Amino acid sequence: MRTPTVILALALCVTCTMAEDKAAEPLKAVSEGTGHFATNFFKQVSAENKGKNLISSPLSAHVVLSMAAFGAGGNTAVQMRQSLHMPADDVVSKQGFENLIDTLNNVENVTLEVANKMYLANNLKLKSDYKSLTSGTFRSEATEIDTSKPAESAKVVNDWVDERTHHKIKDIVKEDDITSDTRMLLLNAVYFKGKWAKEFKKEGTQDKIFHVDAKTEKKVPTMFASGSYVYGELPDLKAKFVELPYENKDLKMVIIVPDEIEGLSAIQENLESFNHTRLAEAGSEREVQLYIPKFKIESTIDLKKPLEALGMTDMFSNAANFTGISDEPLKVGKVLQKAFIEVNEEGSEAAAVTAMIMVMKMAIISAEPIEFRADRQFYYMIKLRDVILFQGYVGEPTL
Repeated sequence: MRTPTVILALALCVTCTMAEDKAAEPLKAVSEGTGHFATNFFKQVSAENKGKNLISSPLSAHVVLSMAAFGAGGNTAVQMRQSLHMPADDVVSKQGFENLIDTLNNVENVTLEVANKMYLANNLKLKSDYKSLTSGTFRSEATEIDTSKPAESAKVVNDWVDERTHHKIKDIVKEDDITSDTRMLLLNAVYFKGKWAKEFKKEGTQDKIFHVDAKTEKKVPTMFASGSYVYGELPDLKAKFVELPYENKDLKMVIIVPDEIEGLSAIQENLESFNHTRLAEAGSEREVQLYIPKFKIESTIDLKKPLEALGMTDMFSNAANFTGISDEPLKVGKVLQKAFIEVNEEGSEAAAVTAMIMVMKMAIISAEPIEFRADRQFYYMIKLRDVILFQGYVGEPTL
């Protein structure tokens, strides 16, 4: 007998501010877990995308996988909870996710929308406790689909994703992703659009040289701004960074540029060494002349191998245990993430969808401004305080 499958999907576009003191500890616990997962997750994802343009959302993946983990049992639950760094106390964990999702949906001065969705095969009997968990903790709506009509079902799912990401993410699932064995699709969609606290002047954008590698260079539209920014150096990584705040200054884009033209690999291999504490200690307010290329990236990532490398193996096999979701035997067939980001003079717009188919520090301002040029392959992330919403690499800026 074939084990029916479940699909998990996420759609993201993000900008946020953290919640107030209310229930701060659960939120902190979940946020810390998200941070640990983000580092490990991105290291695995980036290993297969070296030198390429990349956008991903560890937050999106973390939410949808955690939603599934609450329905897991036995060794499947152990693997998922450990890999996701979920709080051991379920009460704390559930409250933390509820606070996180509500916080993300109530951010000022940016457009941020987070939504979860369940699509169920019309004959799947979902356990009432799990249905209550997903609707309460994860604010997820449930809708039935007829999986015997894959084209129709795929359209229903993709229409929801398209709407929730403001038409930035399309076709997260294909017709052949849905079969008679497909029992459930879990989706998370996040949309973010934020303006820079200090916009780049369009008239300042000029074509500048970008070094794709030591032998290849091209001219790309490069934005310019001058002013006070958090800037820092990371000598052991032979890199420097700058923080670009959005109008909601709890949200920032961090850009890390290697000193050497082909130095991105050292950053890729040492992601864990520049955590938020490290960046906070290394950075200070300085007068900076910024040269940042405009770019637009879309990535589609099959997360099966990265997640297995993180220790989540049982959920993809017949050993999977999702008895907290349904009495039917279920396993994860696919986990897909599709993400988009655009960076220009006004600000950033980003979106990501992950589908699981089951089946500031002050310092003395220097007299001379520092020149910061992102004119070679570089790493970037968009973060809300200590929560990484999006991260990726620019290998060759494209519009």
